[in-house]
Amino acid sequence: MNSKQININKPLGKTPVEMIELLKKRYPEYSGQKVSYAGRLDPMAHGVLVLLVGDSENRNRRKRELSDKEYLFTMVFGIESDTYDICGIPKLNRNDVTYEEIKETLPNFKGKISQRIPKYSAYKVRGKPMYVQVQNNSLKSQEIPNVTREIKDLELTKHYEISGPELLKEVKRRLRLITRGDFRQAEILKSYEEILEPKQQFLVVEGYAYVSSGTYIRTLCHDIGKAAGTSAISMEIYRTRSGDHRIEDALTL
Repeated sequence: MNSKQININKPLGKTPVEMIELLKKRYPEYSGQKVSYAGRLDPMAHGVLVLLVGDSENRNRRKRELSDKEYLFTMVFGIESDTYDICGIPKLNRNDVTYEEIKETLPNFKGKISQRIPKYSAYKVRGKPMYVQVQNNSLKSQEIPNVTREIKDLELTKHYEISGPELLKEVKRRLRLITRGDFRQAEILKSYEEILEPKQQFLVVEGYAYVSSGTYIRTLCHDIGKAAGTSAISMEIYRTRSGDHRIEDALTL
């Protein structure tokens, strides 16, 4: 285990802060040291999370070294949410989009692109995380920034369908994994129960992305859905590499 860069396999439902706490609990030699992370993973994302140990100057340098990242991801089409992922308040949209229509959008998302930061994120505006300001009704739409990111490779690898009941089961499973904090779990679950029906079928598409630091995969899924003439949310985000750190070498806490 590298004393300066620690490659952690973050599970679903946990925040980076929880993983730092767990590291210090499992390995007391880190309890008195400053620990941060390179590249936040939301609770509903999992995989490589690199924890950085040491003074702030060295941590900042190492963050720059860990810029490129790789992900496997899964999108559900015909649904949108206010978080751009499966754990947001959902709304139904056109669900007859085809896999071929989605594939045709991919050239628009290769190279340098503009992304709007999800409002439910830890990105700071006026010194405060946006998700906190959303909860306090103090975030204005025009304050949500657009950023330039680079998609170095993007591929679709698989597609299939999921029924309304199957999707609801997956939502319930993921919400149960969040054990700390108020993520509107009850409100989200109620919203899904109100809109999902047994006969509904949703197109699910799996993909691979190689991206620059700071790229939001859930925003990428959202934007692909819009480009295909419908909506899409991310159901699965799995980071398999950050810099030189790969998932097969990650430590499970």
